[in-house]
Amino acid sequence: MSKSVKSKGRLHLPFYRLSLYFVNDWLFVMLLFGVIPVPLVFSKRFLGSRVTGTSMFFAIFIHPDLKDDLSVIVHESVHTRQIYRSAFFHFFLYNFCDNYRYNAEIEAYAYQILFLSTKDGQLKFNKFDGELILNRAAMHISKYPPFNAKGYTAVRAHLKKELIRLHKEYEKFVL
Repeated sequence: MSKSVKSKGRLHLPFYRLSLYFVNDWLFVMLLFGVIPVPLVFSKRFLGSRVTGTSMFFAIFIHPDLKDDLSVIVHESVHTRQIYRSAFFHFFLYNFCDNYRYNAEIEAYAYQILFLSTKDGQLKFNKFDGELILNRAAMHISKYPPFNAKGYTAVRAHLKKELIRLHKEYEKFVL
């Protein structure tokens, strides 16, 4: 199964609490029990030079070069759920509370890695490849200035712990 965005119809990813709907060339992500539609906008607008995507409570903006990469959509949809879960205080917490931002990124990257690494409840590639993806994500998180003090090793350990927790949930859900 190719994990890319289809051009028409619907794609349902139940574990990720995510459904993609295509309506007249518009792509919507259905979050929160499939009730709240969040449009996906493929544009460089609102994105910094090194940013691949950003979430706002009303839309998810993804770089146009990544419109076929569902893992980025999963990552940003986790941030959108965090926005609703925090009763819209997410922007304040994310920008001014380093621990909240750290935990938000750990959760989003864990979902993204899980999405990339599983298919039908089973790991789809060997341990070495999984470690490589984990290392790259930990490196990416640990280079944010607020997280430099935590260090790469601590970030990697926290990310791995969250990933193991999510994978156990995923196995229960799928099997």
